[in-house]
Amino acid sequence: MNEDGLIDGLTLSPDPLANRPDPSSFNDVETELSEVSDERHILAARVEAGACVPVYEYEAEDTAPIGSAFTLYVLGAPVDAVDSGVLAWDDELTNTPELKSLPSGKLQDEPDGTTVTVDEAATWMISISDNTATDMLIDALGVDSAEAVYDDMGLREPDGLTPLLSTAQLFQLGWGPDNDARTQWADADTDEQRRIFPTCHPASRASTPLP
Repeated sequence: MNEDGLIDGLTLSPDPLANRPDPSSFNDVETELSEVSDERHILAARVEAGACVPVYEYEAEDTAPIGSAFTLYVLGAPVDAVDSGVLAWDDELTNTPELKSLPSGKLQDEPDGTTVTVDEAATWMISISDNTATDMLIDALGVDSAEAVYDDMGLREPDGLTPLLSTAQLFQLGWGPDNDARTQWADADTDEQRRIFPTCHPASRASTPLP
């Protein structure tokens, strides 16, 4: 990043798993992952009669970052809001400069003022990991609404996802110009973390530029 906290270069490297045959078993998957990272966790399951039945596990009980899977909990908020009549899938959300995040996705490249339905934003959030769509849904219902569904959705350790950050805030925290931000966050309790990034995330983003 440059002195303004903006990305000014990218490094592209060969894919270490390129030209390999597709894995034919979960053991093959675990073996290939072992060549990418020493830390790996696998849980493959099928849903039977409404229950999650594991079919393969590797250190699945260990707590670990969940990456884009956090959007499943973001999705729980509009589902709950639609079920309760607070929101409809065809309600429109407006894409504003304050809500635009970094890729992946496509909404960050759309003109300011572009509208999408709640259904479209949710679909793009899940299908192409659209970060701006994710932040639009968080903004529409509020962080509290998303955090409120954790128990119903079976999140085992909700403290690990509290407070919920927008994707833009995650970028700011991990790669923003304030090098002390990650240390401050790691050492802070939940209330202090909410003060670092207020739940009204567009306001916090206005004072903290994206990387």
